[in-house]
Amino acid sequence: MTIEKAKIDGVENQAEAWGLFNDLVDQIEDSGVLLKNTFGTTRDMTAASGDVDVTLTFEPSVIIVFAAISGDNVASWGFDDGSDPVCIAYRYTDLFATDDRVVSLLAASGASQTAIISAKSATGFTLTWVKTGSPTGTAYLKIASLA
Repeated sequence: MTIEKAKIDGVENQAEAWGLFNDLVDQIEDSGVLLKNTFGTTRDMTAASGDVDVTLTFEPSVIIVFAAISGDNVASWGFDDGSDPVCIAYRYTDLFATDDRVVSLLAASGASQTAIISAKSATGFTLTWVKTGSPTGTAYLKIASLA
């Protein structure tokens, strides 16, 4: 299951971003892949860079992460199928896409938390966070794992 990179590079507004994620949902439904686990968690934006292990009872084939910073106009929508991570991020009025991470939360100019899926196993996955500058606040994440 892949999303065409050309579609990601062409995203220019929030409506197009939602359209891209609707395409992803359609592909998931068409593939017969079953949603196995969803959960919510938080990330302290002041936390240092590092790994966070997520324990599951299966190896996920696709991981979808929606994130937002509380009280701010910042959000991130990302997924990783093990080979092609994609993230669409929103900050105030700017929308952009990347193909190298699953989370991108830009709290302020030069202050962010980003994450990649650095490992998957039969019992879960690892989110590797990178902190840049001095972001503040609390990020709320909703994570869905597909078998």
